[in-house]
Amino acid sequence: MSFATKRWPICIWPGFRSFELRLIRYISLFIVAALLLGACGGGSEATPTYYGSLNVTVPSIPATLNPMVSVGDRSVTRLVDSLLLPRAFYVDSSGNFVLDTRYILSAETISVNPQEVVYKINQKAIWSDGHPLSALDFIYTWEALDNGLEGKVLPYASELVDTSGYSDIASLVSNSDGSAVTVTFKHPFTDWRSLFSAIYPARYMHLHGFLAGLSFGITSLPSITNYLIKSYTAQSIVLATNKPSNFSSITFSDGTSNVASLNATVGASGSFAPSSAVTSGFVRGSSVTSLLFNSSNTSLAFRNGLAYSIDRSSLWSNLYGQTPLSDYPTAPPGNNLYINSEQGYADHQGFFLVGDFAKAIRSFVQAGMTYDQLGNLSLPTGQVKISLAYDSSSPVDAKSAALIDRIWSYFGFSVALHPYSSTSSPQELINSGQFTAVLWDIPASPEPSDRLKIVVNQLNSADPSTFASLTSGEITKAAEQVYPIDASKLYNAVDGQIWANMVELPLFQLPQPIWFDHQVGQAALSVVLPIVTGGSLEASSFLSPSN
Repeated sequence: MSFATKRWPICIWPGFRSFELRLIRYISLFIVAALLLGACGGGSEATPTYYGSLNVTVPSIPATLNPMVSVGDRSVTRLVDSLLLPRAFYVDSSGNFVLDTRYILSAETISVNPQEVVYKINQKAIWSDGHPLSALDFIYTWEALDNGLEGKVLPYASELVDTSGYSDIASLVSNSDGSAVTVTFKHPFTDWRSLFSAIYPARYMHLHGFLAGLSFGITSLPSITNYLIKSYTAQSIVLATNKPSNFSSITFSDGTSNVASLNATVGASGSFAPSSAVTSGFVRGSSVTSLLFNSSNTSLAFRNGLAYSIDRSSLWSNLYGQTPLSDYPTAPPGNNLYINSEQGYADHQGFFLVGDFAKAIRSFVQAGMTYDQLGNLSLPTGQVKISLAYDSSSPVDAKSAALIDRIWSYFGFSVALHPYSSTSSPQELINSGQFTAVLWDIPASPEPSDRLKIVVNQLNSADPSTFASLTSGEITKAAEQVYPIDASKLYNAVDGQIWANMVELPLFQLPQPIWFDHQVGQAALSVVLPIVTGGSLEASSFLSPSN
């Protein structure tokens, strides 16, 4: 049964995502810009096509360019860092981790128990201060981010963003000449490719400090790509080229200075280009809005009932009906087979797309509820109380929470909405035991979904630790070999796991608008789009340029 019938409460259209969500979206939008720009000048004899200067309008200028510090606009921070700092892997347009061989020649798992990964550093990667990229930089990066080092308390620990993964490293050892490092993990860590996404210049950071070395006014930060910081103020960040590149400069501004050969604007996820835009389009968003349930103080039957009660198709219609996003092809998303990845994320079986009123009622009855005199579902102890937390900085999450409130209230439940700070961890909120469910935005990652690994393990009796060295594609291939004729059974198996414990329900994925205030030809568009999307999103989702 859908929202359209009289059983469902009337819903309203909510508006757009918030400033903070916009910031977080930028993180993955810009993560691989350095790949395309840097490749033009590093190791290539061909002269890149020159397009003058580029201005990218962003919501605000961050107070730090340190990608692992929670102060300031971390999204733009990650964008700028991708044009200055090296990294081990980047995310391609298909959502897969790809080794960045400009900096790392190879990264291989050589042992499973304990898990050991060897990074071989490209000796041609030289910082602009003349020092080569070396094990020294890896060691500094790990020690600066590992808040779990025994006997060591980082003075800026409270300002760090999530550094999980670095604290899972037991040791990091250099070879004799610093051209390779061996990372040993405390336990199997499947997401190891996500580590060292930004590698700090150790000598500079030791001299200037982990925080001060990347703050307003710096111009001496060593770079390893085609660009150097020319100026860094509260209004703009200007990067100037030091090698042949597509652009003489790239300026990130808050909109106060936008005079350039090309002017691009990245809008908030779920918003639209203004009518004045000449060339515009959408790219797929970089996170999935999901409903995280508390499995410790609720029964499976009750959680299934809450999930069955939500019709995601109508939820999307109430959010974006009568707008350019009403029929967007990638929304809402589907099963959790690729909950951590852009690639392959689609509703294959319709398990979650349409709500089921009858199954919701049946699940609630199985949870021990009965109808009271008013026709509402209740427990013997009284009215069912639900606490739903949502990100206070996100208007879309707030509106979605209000819609879900009306749905669950329809069954007679008492629903209390609790806004939380975007700096709070959704899992911490669940672990506190105070909330029934939490709305949150899951960043996309190319790592294989844990549920997919479980399916392959169950079917092939494989050692789970072997998944530490497998890519998403390899996991998928192994799983689909089990169902060579009807691969949809694989999706059924994974979806069945979700309903088996119902700890998380994906709701929707908002696309990101990009527009230009002038006509942009296809050649220039092919150069600019990878910069403003970071190459991690599907450029094919971009609409045909307007005329």
